[in-house]
Amino acid sequence: MVVDDELDSSTLLKDILKGEGHRVSSATSAEEALHKLQSELPDILILDLGLPGMSGLRLCELLKRDPRTVALPVLMLTSRRQEAFKVEGLQVGADDYVTKPFSAKELLARIEAILRRVQRQGAPAQVLEAEGIRMDLDAHEVTLRGRKLALRPKEFELLRLFLEKQGRLLTYSFLTEAVWGDERIATRQDVKWWVHQLREKLGALGARIETVPLQGYRFAVR
Repeated sequence: MVVDDELDSSTLLKDILKGEGHRVSSATSAEEALHKLQSELPDILILDLGLPGMSGLRLCELLKRDPRTVALPVLMLTSRRQEAFKVEGLQVGADDYVTKPFSAKELLARIEAILRRVQRQGAPAQVLEAEGIRMDLDAHEVTLRGRKLALRPKEFELLRLFLEKQGRLLTYSFLTEAVWGDERIATRQDVKWWVHQLREKLGALGARIETVPLQGYRFAVR
């Protein structure tokens, strides 16, 4: 689903996506998008931040609070003047962003990377555990000392890698390939930001994710 009130931009997005064989629906406002999402959930939502009425940020926040849409991947569209909102958009749950004007190649690469992550999360049932952390991959649920932990898709995927490969060095290049799907999409700073967010949510157990200077991270085994 494309949510964009600018006709030229919306038309371009739909043409690019349909050219790759995707079935595309659209909305010109957050309110229209919410109405359409009641009847059908898309594989991914491409959301412009500069919407009339309810903002794209507010829509993303509402979707991530709703159990029905919390796992819906969101790719933000921002203009140059909206660059300050990128971090805020990621904080309310967006998976990634593309800055206008964008290239078709970049847009498709980011969409494909997000969809690959979603497909990996649909793997066969498996439970990963480590000192108070329990991750049910089949239910896509994480508990911390028995309390359910709300993680965004990138946080979930990072934690899965740390738990699967406890004690091993996970380099920045490995993490960008495994989580973003293409090393060119994510920078080292992106990885650091998302690891910081994960540590914050894990509280004291966040210290188990150790920084290996200039190389990456390791989930310490104790």
